[in-house]
Amino acid sequence: MKYGYRPALGALFFLALVACKGTGSVTTERDRLLYEAVEDQINAWEESTSEQPTQAALSELRQITLEYDSTNIAEADRPKFKALEERLQGLKARYLDGAAPEVHSGGATSIASVRELLLTQPTRYPVYLYAGDTLSLKAQSEEVVQLSLINYDKRQTMHHWSGRTVEQSIIIPHKAIYLVEVSPTASRQYTGLQLSYRSMQHSHPRVKQAKKVGKKGDFLASSEESLKTKSVFEEPRKITLRGQLKAAFSGHYRSIITVAVPPKTQALLYSLRISSNERTESSDGTFPERLQTSYSKHKVFGLTLYEREGGRGRNSLVNLILGDTRPPREENAYCNFYVFKSRSDAKRWQDGTAGGANFSYDVDQSQQGTQSCNGRLIPAKGQSNVYLGFENERFRYDTYIWLEVVSLSETTSYTTPTYSINKR
Repeated sequence: MKYGYRPALGALFFLALVACKGTGSVTTERDRLLYEAVEDQINAWEESTSEQPTQAALSELRQITLEYDSTNIAEADRPKFKALEERLQGLKARYLDGAAPEVHSGGATSIASVRELLLTQPTRYPVYLYAGDTLSLKAQSEEVVQLSLINYDKRQTMHHWSGRTVEQSIIIPHKAIYLVEVSPTASRQYTGLQLSYRSMQHSHPRVKQAKKVGKKGDFLASSEESLKTKSVFEEPRKITLRGQLKAAFSGHYRSIITVAVPPKTQALLYSLRISSNERTESSDGTFPERLQTSYSKHKVFGLTLYEREGGRGRNSLVNLILGDTRPPREENAYCNFYVFKSRSDAKRWQDGTAGGANFSYDVDQSQQGTQSCNGRLIPAKGQSNVYLGFENERFRYDTYIWLEVVSLSETTSYTTPTYSINKR
């Protein structure tokens, strides 16, 4: 077995130390070089490893990590970063799950050995230990780092340490699943970490990790801001707008749809499909489900919900999921789209009983000559209804519209990690 790629480890750790703040519109130089170094490491490991890797090869695989901040990655580059991350996770799942723990000379069994661990949030290392085992831990960092030893079976923190250098040796009092938690004191912090144990037992059960939906106050529960969506209509609203010539005899070329604003709504997302024929498409009525699918795909990148004030907001989460779920567009199908905040203004416009000077509409959120599109409406504080006006300016041809509206609000969800003995 060859290890000609070991210098790449040193190069990777050097690159990881190069700090370069990015905006997400262009991938930072540090992350670009990090990607290339990790990809080289994985390729070299696969080329030099047999189907039954040695302990030395497994040790090398344990040390390959890909730590990056998605906000520093250009949108176009995110899929390849995600693919590389999944490739590395696949290798570790294939070769390390169920593999014997790494044993150092002197009889110590390694739990973790990382020269430069990039910490952005608490990281936990689970291990099953017997009474009388000796747990050793050592951490070094330029900033103060915090370490805790947790007895997971008792749901109890046994010890807590902090400092730039922490080195401890603890004799375990009871057999149980234990967690070593390492937490940064800065937003991004590199820490060298070594965790190991000595035992008179010949083997220790492996610990299996999972997550479940939790609630505030659960042991080790973590919170996450997420989106909550709810369909405003039970089914799409279909609108038929007659051509203005036909409307002189029957039907209407203008129509108002009232949209109720649910409590705590921060925005209304709408899907507007405009067509010159009344044929129903398979995508009609699926806007809420497609929003959820797109949200699940993009939320891992840690994007802001809306664009920053004064910015273009191309990479905001709402803009991405609206772009993913845009309805099919017909070039010759269009209409005027108005947003009214007042019921009386909306009725006067629809009935045509007053001139333009006697009613008002929201210019910023309205569109003239729009084709099929998705969009976002921001209701005024305390507003219970929004009135949407649709107008067919075409003289001869009818226009058909399918409208779907979803209310959007932010909510806090909680997840709780679970640990159990892997009985395989």
